[in-house]
Amino acid sequence: MSDKEDARFSPPVDKEAHENKLIALAYARAEEKLKDGSAKDAIVLYFLRLGTARAAIELEKLRLENNLLEEKISSAASTLKIEEMHESVLQALRTYTVYDGGPP
Repeated sequence: MSDKEDARFSPPVDKEAHENKLIALAYARAEEKLKDGSAKDAIVLYFLRLGTARAAIELEKLRLENNLLEEKISSAASTLKIEEMHESVLQALRTYTVYDGGPP
């Protein structure tokens, strides 16, 4: 048995490692069948759906990232507008004089 085969059949450390090993073996077998053309329709459809689901998730992620960027831009514009309003108020207050009750 080669080192590669030893690694494929060595005992797993825990349940999760065992599941990951089985999944890797199943994917390797499916890949072999897809390459040699003997894959059943269910295997082909599984990978087509997986690709479609992944594409849908990636598209949704892009939409959400775009929405986040739009919100950041809106927030920055709002902050700028508030700062401009504050400056306007401060300038208006500077034009007022304090009336101390004495002659002007």
